[in-house]
Amino acid sequence: MRITLVLLLSFLLGAATAFGAEIRFSPDVLPNASVGSLYSQTIEISCSADMEEPVEMELLLPLPPQLRHTEVRLGSDGRSGYFRIYGLPTLSGSFILPIKVSDSGDVNFGVKEYRLLVQSGPNALRLEPNSLPRGEVGKTYRVDFLASGGVPPYEFYLKGEAVGEHSYLSSDGRWSFSFTPKEAGYERLEVEVTDSSGQRLSRYYDLKVEGADLVGGGGCSSIGGGHLFILLAMAIVLWRGRSDGCGPLS
Repeated sequence: MRITLVLLLSFLLGAATAFGAEIRFSPDVLPNASVGSLYSQTIEISCSADMEEPVEMELLLPLPPQLRHTEVRLGSDGRSGYFRIYGLPTLSGSFILPIKVSDSGDVNFGVKEYRLLVQSGPNALRLEPNSLPRGEVGKTYRVDFLASGGVPPYEFYLKGEAVGEHSYLSSDGRWSFSFTPKEAGYERLEVEVTDSSGQRLSRYYDLKVEGADLVGGGGCSSIGGGHLFILLAMAIVLWRGRSDGCGPLS
């Protein structure tokens, strides 16, 4: 409730305007970040003499995953200070970072609403293949996964209704997983890869498993219901012909 009220007052009064005082933020806009690349940015504030020292700085919303901030360091005047945001982003997106600055009596305060854009950078985690070929009941099915980007080693985690749960640690990003499908149908596999920096990527694969061939392969063949009916009708006709005394033509 307090955070909502602070944000509402900030919107009505202006991002960096306090009650009867002036607060200056630097920089005005945060530079973009990239997934898998080190990010570091210092934010500085300075307040007018109307603010009672010492001032306080507070981040009202959590930082994106794997980003942190240092403790606030105040200047000798008690009305200026700075802190640093740093880390290795693992999730892309646009994040709002509202920073509240208030004086010791919490009478004068202001909120600066920063927006941090985390892009999918060249060092972002990637996972192959993009899709899975069809499988067949009773035949060994093998999938070759390949993780790249990020910081090795990589930890794989796979789960599915028909295969259960499996994990594997790979130094080169390669993992060959095999299982034998027992039933025809569709199977959804969830694969998650995590690198040593904490970057994480999840992907869903839909696998179609087809039934085994009805004829061939040395196994028993099966006869459909329609074929069985025709064979039975032919047997009845032949049996009636023999019972009427009809034999083979000479």
